[in-house]
Amino acid sequence: MIRLEVTGDRVTFTSSRRAPAEPPRCAVEDYAAAVRAFVATGTAWLAGNHPAITANPALHELRALVSDPAGGGTGDPGLRTV
Repeated sequence: MIRLEVTGDRVTFTSSRRAPAEPPRCAVEDYAAAVRAFVATGTAWLAGNHPAITANPALHELRALVSDPAGGGTGDPGLRTV
């Protein structure tokens, strides 16, 4: 399991297995941008390879989240410990 913890403007990643002495970290903005890019790429791939999925409301919601960072894409609440 990988846990994410937001402290200030940084995200720290810890693992329940063989965690390094110094856990990896990055800026919240960098993490949010990487997640948005991942979701945008994934939804584009799905729509391109499985066109029927474009009718799925969940796909529309995911696209809306990544296209409007103020609407949840940078989502500090979504970056709490998972």
